[in-house]
Amino acid sequence: DVVISHSHFDHVKDLPLLLVACRRHGITTSIVSNGHRLGELLGQHAGLLDWVGVSLDSASDDVEETIGRGRVVERCRRLLRVARTAGCKTKLNTVVTSVNWEEDMHALLADTTPDRWKVFRFLPVKGENDDALDLAVTDEQFAAFLARHADLAPVGEDNEDMRGSY
Repeated sequence: DVVISHSHFDHVKDLPLLLVACRRHGITTSIVSNGHRLGELLGQHAGLLDWVGVSLDSASDDVEETIGRGRVVERCRRLLRVARTAGCKTKLNTVVTSVNWEEDMHALLADTTPDRWKVFRFLPVKGENDDALDLAVTDEQFAAFLARHADLAPVGEDNEDMRGSY
C-alpha cells in the first residue's frame, strides 16, 4: 500500500503519475490529510484514490483551536462527504487528549459515516512535543473514551501500539 500524508503533498510533483502507477499495479492508495488542499486533490484525482483519511479530534471548533488545528470541523465534515461521493472509502483519525477525552463523538460519526475510525492516545515524544505534555491522558481517560464509543467500533491505538510504528 502507498500512503501519502498531507506533509508530503507539496513535495510530490508527480502525484498523478504515482497514483496511476499504483492503480496499474493494484496498489491501494490512501491519503491522510488535515483537510488543507484535500478538496483540490479530490477534484483532480478522486478516481485514483481508494482511501481518504481526515484528522479530526473533536466536533467542536473551539476544541480544535485549543489543540492547535484551527477551525476545521466543517471543512473536514464536508471533505469526508465529498470523498465518499467520489467513491473513496473514508477514515477518520482522532487523537484523544486531555481536552477532548470526555467528548461524545456520536453525532460527528453519524454525520460523516467513515468506513473506519482510528482513535489514538496522545503520544508524548521527547524533543518533539514537550510543550504539549499537558495534552496527555491517563489510562483510565483513554479507556473511558473508547468505552463511550464502543458501539461505533473504533480502532483504538494506545501509546504502546504506536511506539515504533511510525
